[in-house]
Amino acid sequence: MIILMLPVFVVTAFIFNKNWQDAATMAVLIATLPRQIQLLQMCYALIGYHTSIGVIKTMLDGILEVLQPTTVDLDTYIQANEIRVKQTGEIFDSTQLPKQGRVTLIGNNGVGKSCMLLKLKEDYQEQAYYLPAKHNLYFNYKSDKAHKGSTGQQLIKQIQEIREDDQSRIVMLDEWDAHLDRENTQIIDQYLDELAQTRLVVDVRH
Repeated sequence: MIILMLPVFVVTAFIFNKNWQDAATMAVLIATLPRQIQLLQMCYALIGYHTSIGVIKTMLDGILEVLQPTTVDLDTYIQANEIRVKQTGEIFDSTQLPKQGRVTLIGNNGVGKSCMLLKLKEDYQEQAYYLPAKHNLYFNYKSDKAHKGSTGQQLIKQIQEIREDDQSRIVMLDEWDAHLDRENTQIIDQYLDELAQTRLVVDVRH
């Protein structure tokens, strides 16, 4: 703005100093002063818009960067030889899954049990349903705010809805019993056993 204003002020001062005794020239100069000020205001607005466009572009670039899917190599977090099946005691083989039944993964903390579930979800896509311990997934029962219930009751309703989904042949649950009391744990455990009669249920216990 200073660069734009200096020539205007210099030329105006020059004309005023040279023609201050010429009434006609002074009249024209005075008459054009509002237009000069208006042009400066427009230039100021254009500079402001240019700055705003730069800010908006930076924000859009940031949003697009966030929206781009990040690829994570889950195998680097999985110690396959350290993950076993509770029911058999054998090492879990993700390449040979039964069509139905119950598979509970066990192993020390940090061996990648949760990452194994994520890898299965990545491999089987729509055929697998992954229910993490903490989530904001939408279920139909949530539309009825008056009947949300406790954590255990909510999980029971979630399993009931998952059971109605015929597309997923693999149901995976990650530490579903982390915040449940003994009674609800037993009830949900029974639900999962029933679900395992027609689907493959892979779960990680707390």
